[in-house]
Amino acid sequence: MGRSYLTSIEGFLFQAPVSYYSVPARCGLSPGFERTEDVNLVREVEPGCLNCHASGVQAIAATTNGYAPLPFLNAGVTCERCHGAGEEHIARMKDGKRSGGPAIVNPAKLDAARRDSVCAHCHLPGAVEIARAGKQRPYRPGDKLSESVVVFIVEGADRATTVNGHFEQLARSACRQSSAGKLWCGSCHDPHRTVAETEKAGLEMDER
Repeated sequence: MGRSYLTSIEGFLFQAPVSYYSVPARCGLSPGFERTEDVNLVREVEPGCLNCHASGVQAIAATTNGYAPLPFLNAGVTCERCHGAGEEHIARMKDGKRSGGPAIVNPAKLDAARRDSVCAHCHLPGAVEIARAGKQRPYRPGDKLSESVVVFIVEGADRATTVNGHFEQLARSACRQSSAGKLWCGSCHDPHRTVAETEKAGLEMDER
């Protein structure tokens, strides 16, 4: 696990070139910065990236990396990232309007394509991601990711694995391919488990 840092210049966010990694417990270059000899101090942090690391992102329209004075309302991933917005769910439950469903989803109870889309939304970075033309709303849990965006990946056994290409790695595994879609991220990972302190990325520096 690692921790990356952002810098803010007049409300515009940029990724710092140095991140902290819990293993081997020291700082190193942030993902992607090792590809060039130049130190890029103005790598823009777009909402599409920040959405997977924070919740309630308050991006400013018509800008690439401009945000409100409080860029996001919650640090880290909240329940709504996987289950959908809770406001409509609460309103329906209070009004007794349950005919249209609860307005939130349990990924484990979705069909394979929609279930996997919940994880792929953040864990399928691909090489290029392009929003579908005419899509009226961004991806929401319960949708098929392919209805919102098209993700292009590089084929071939010798392709480089991206830092968070977990979805691609699972898709290529023999177990996944022989499971007829039954094996998914939730088969092994419990997103509700409290992470132990020893597993968290800390601020201690390796003096070496």
